[in-house]
Amino acid sequence: MNILRGIGNLVRAQQDRRGEKVAALPSTAGGQAAHKTSRCQKGSTRAKRSKISVIIPAFNEEGRISETISSTKRATTDETPIEVIVVDGGSTDKTVSVARSMGAKVIRSAKGRGTQQDMGSRAASGEYLFFLHADSELPARYDSILFNSVDALQGKDGKDVWGAFGQLAIKGRKANNLLRMVEVGAMLRTKCLHMPYGDQCLFFHRDAYKECGGYKHIPLMEDYDLVQRQKRSKRKPLLLDAQITTSNRRWKKRGVIQTVMLNQLIILSWHMGCGPRGLCQLYYNSD
Repeated sequence: MNILRGIGNLVRAQQDRRGEKVAALPSTAGGQAAHKTSRCQKGSTRAKRSKISVIIPAFNEEGRISETISSTKRATTDETPIEVIVVDGGSTDKTVSVARSMGAKVIRSAKGRGTQQDMGSRAASGEYLFFLHADSELPARYDSILFNSVDALQGKDGKDVWGAFGQLAIKGRKANNLLRMVEVGAMLRTKCLHMPYGDQCLFFHRDAYKECGGYKHIPLMEDYDLVQRQKRSKRKPLLLDAQITTSNRRWKKRGVIQTVMLNQLIILSWHMGCGPRGLCQLYYNSD
């Protein structure tokens, strides 16, 4: 009962925070906790003019890509240069034309999110690289949230910064308590294990991205692999205290419990030495 009560409290606390406009920046004791951020609406004094490149890998996303690109326009002010790059993996629908009509730069790439995201990073000119999945949406004032967080890192110039948004909101969660549990699990995994996933929009200073080697051109586990490498190198993520929204489509397709179990099986198999191609077959043949 204590465990259930504790989980319930976490869910309620997460819901209460959705309406907040400003959150204080907690102190980090002994350097052991991952950095958190402020939701201050004011622009940053140091990183204010830094350019952000938002890189969106896409494949047949004509029904979603407009919402994703629209979310990139939720920056605090026009003073922040925002570059949107859609990396298309060979779509046969109207993904490319929709993206171009919304002002995004479109480049072509071989299919595969790892490959597409790395190709996008090479075409990007921003100081900060945001890797945004095509079914996810950035929160309002995401630029100020980032810059104020970087400014709060005393004694650092931000060039080794990487991280993700600390909270995940899944569409349709109000009608499905299991999705709320997934959100809580993502929050705990991120805060306690310093293991954000790709649907939380991983971001890097371009120097930090180059130093870690960037995304590998593998068909699956590209985000997990990158975060694992960062974790092994003792580089803790900067967790932005804001909520990124993602689609519920993969949980809706297989079912929440089945999707969670499959994901854990994939991770276990990865650590047991199964290669990305074999895992890709397992993942997509489980429909």
